[in-house]
Amino acid sequence: MMEDELRIQVFIDNDATVAGLAEYEFGSMKGCKSGILLTLGTGIGGGIVLNGEVYSGAHGVGSEIGHMIIGENFYNCNCGKNGCFETFASSTAIIRYTQKLIKDGNTDTIILQKVDGDLDKINAKIIFDSAKEGDRVAKMAVDRLVKYLVIGIFNIVNFMDPEVIALGGGISNAGEYLLNQVKEEFEKNKFFKTLPAANIVLAQFKNDAGILGAAMLGKHGIR
Repeated sequence: MMEDELRIQVFIDNDATVAGLAEYEFGSMKGCKSGILLTLGTGIGGGIVLNGEVYSGAHGVGSEIGHMIIGENFYNCNCGKNGCFETFASSTAIIRYTQKLIKDGNTDTIILQKVDGDLDKINAKIIFDSAKEGDRVAKMAVDRLVKYLVIGIFNIVNFMDPEVIALGGGISNAGEYLLNQVKEEFEKNKFFKTLPAANIVLAQFKNDAGILGAAMLGKHGIR
């Protein structure tokens, strides 16, 4: 319909996919032949670049990295399954786990002070800020997120071995504090100890990634 009205070609793709394309063209994956962007937000999105081109699978429904099953969890994913990656390593995941910790009796935490006792006001930034201040409950939640984020990264490395894995989305706003812990956990547990592995970095673009990547769809001929 848009092509009929505008009389130009129109290209459409998934938001995480085009964000990955932006990182490949201009940002953290520039100069690489293969890379993956993980958008760690409400869920987890994936933007995969293989041999210089975006990859979404044979039927266009691939790159749903957030729905890899990586363990049994205390709540189900929105997709109806239990154990999806995004129920362990997204902002929703860390919020729900922190709320669970407090409900289970871990009430000696500055998080409660920051939200005036209202668990519904907890967000990922409050949790990370509290962890940086040494709060025990917040650190438990961050440690769990890092553990499962790295498990997901290992799965990606084992089947694809990309040059770069970039961390984007709201969780990546924790910056070097998050990145350093992820790298440490990755190095400690990586499968091939003596071989090089994916470079884990922070994505360079925030809210503009989707716009920049979408603008490049025509160049790559993706429809």
